[in-house]
Amino acid sequence: MKKLPILLSFSLLTLSSCVFFPQVNIPSGSSIYREPSYNSNYTSENLNLYNIGRGSLARAVYMPSKGSPKSLVIPVEFSDDKFTDIELERLNYSLNGDSEDTGWESVSSYYYKSSNGLLNMEFEITPVFSLTNTVQGLQNSAYQSSSTDVVISILNQCLSVLNDEGYDLTQYDTNNDGFIDSVYLIYSAPYSASSDLYWAFTSWNTEYDYSLDVQASSYTWQSIDFLTDGNYASYDKAKNGDAHTIIHETGHLLGLDDYYSYDVNGIDNFDSPCGTLTMMDANIGDLDSYSKYLLGWIDPIVITEDLISSNNTIRLDKSSENQAILIPIYKNNQIDFNYTPFDEYLILEYYTPSELNEKDSLTPYDNLRMYTEDGVILYHINSRIGRMDANTFGVPEYSGYNYDKLPLYSEDRQWGRNYVFDYIHSNTPSYSYETLDDADNYYRGRKISILGSNETKTQFSLGKTASNRSLYQEGDSFYLENSTYNNFIFDDGSAPHFGFRITDMTEDYCDITFEVI
Repeated sequence: MKKLPILLSFSLLTLSSCVFFPQVNIPSGSSIYREPSYNSNYTSENLNLYNIGRGSLARAVYMPSKGSPKSLVIPVEFSDDKFTDIELERLNYSLNGDSEDTGWESVSSYYYKSSNGLLNMEFEITPVFSLTNTVQGLQNSAYQSSSTDVVISILNQCLSVLNDEGYDLTQYDTNNDGFIDSVYLIYSAPYSASSDLYWAFTSWNTEYDYSLDVQASSYTWQSIDFLTDGNYASYDKAKNGDAHTIIHETGHLLGLDDYYSYDVNGIDNFDSPCGTLTMMDANIGDLDSYSKYLLGWIDPIVITEDLISSNNTIRLDKSSENQAILIPIYKNNQIDFNYTPFDEYLILEYYTPSELNEKDSLTPYDNLRMYTEDGVILYHINSRIGRMDANTFGVPEYSGYNYDKLPLYSEDRQWGRNYVFDYIHSNTPSYSYETLDDADNYYRGRKISILGSNETKTQFSLGKTASNRSLYQEGDSFYLENSTYNNFIFDDGSAPHFGFRITDMTEDYCDITFEVI
């Protein structure tokens, strides 16, 4: 591939830190989600991924999850580590190729299938950008500042050069929000798990170049060597790259979090509340139903008393319309659910080792395999949104209020200045604004955690994963007599209003019978 004639130089003098709202813990039991007072311009329609964490100083602008976003891909090489033609060809196939062009799926084919055709991604790869730095030289620069500072400087210099070379950067802003949908910076050096710089990460740029017609917010930085990391890459064929890592990072660009805990050997010594076997945890298999709900790809069946009064058996099958069931919280015999993904509930999905799960169920990826049997996966979700108010030191603190609606951003001058709206909980306790963990209560206060059929969540400790035993199969039940989770409670302290039993299961569907408790 032709290289741009301008060599990028790197200078620490141009760097400044990214401004993000830090996360702080509030003592357990400080609140049980008090309801705020809403003004007339508050609506649940504003409760969406675009507004979560949004602020004037730290604006995480995500890639559109529907339509045909166009991503900008910039290969970045070092003075002592150059791309080969085969590597660049493999990159193109791994991003844009069909399934048969890759060792598994390309990024484009994966998300097209996972979204049931709602997301059709396109990647345009620029000529290679050559740094004057050596691999070690850039690492030394990161030691003096930070990895994100270094990468943001490279990102902005690349955009400036592209603009000067006549690239129309606005073509990469397909939703016309003033931001490039996403930028992929692929570096030529080998990755290292011991390096913050030479690893794969996704972040957001706040050092805008206002001389450009469009800005870059979300970007990912990762090594070309990740494409030859797994068991599906055929190194004698340029097109057969392994896209697992870049697919995972793309999930972040869409607005999804990591579902494993960063606090390894930390607060609770647990590594993975959701059991590892999903794309946003261990880079494996299809996206889970919660992620698809967040991205607007599925609309789960919501269990209510009225729904099951005439027929209490619901069928899940492989169709996009019937892939997931949502069990909401009931209080005082009334449903307590805001009908958005940003609430607390249980979600069931019908899993089969087919389609995007098939290859990872047959071939180990990083010593992990997806479930090899059909069954139902049950997740406990707590993605409630709270308002984080800046204290006198400018540090955000959780207000104790749970928001089922948000105001219009354009009509709230304090939003992003004095407070932001963000997730109250994370799968990493130290990233949560409120911690609720209790040894007897199964990862309370986590965003997504699995309730295995024959296992408790506390069994998913460091080094352990979910397994076929975690799947609900015919005869298994939840919150009924002799069920595994008879003592389960929601994070708000309420008990489930519904229990269920798997009453029939075939290769194509499963029937789930619900009971009011």
